Amino acid sequence: MFVFEFTAVQNMIFTFFFKLLLSKYLDSLWAQTQKLRKDKWETKCIRRPYLAFDGILGEAAIHPLPTFTPPPHTDESVYPVPKVVFRMFDYTDAPEVR
Repeated sequence: MFVFEFTAVQNMIFTFFFKLLLSKYLDSLWAQTQKLRKDKWETKCIRRPYLAFDGILGEAAIHPLPTFTPPPHTDESVYPVPKVVFRMFDYTDAPEVR
């Protein structure tokens, strides 16, 4: 009986901190998204070498992509376990490029 109550308390604490951590991630992501929108989606710290070829790429012929049909779901289908991955950058992680 004591082990069950301890596990329930641990589960409640873990759930609380997981939700708190997730909300901090989401708040940070939202703030970064708002800043990117304000900056017209331009960042100075990400290199974009393809911009040197913008004229050539803009004149390239458009070609259709082949159709992709995912396999149907079956009882034996195995899917990856969902997890939270937060990979956005912070403005302090990269120096401002001028």
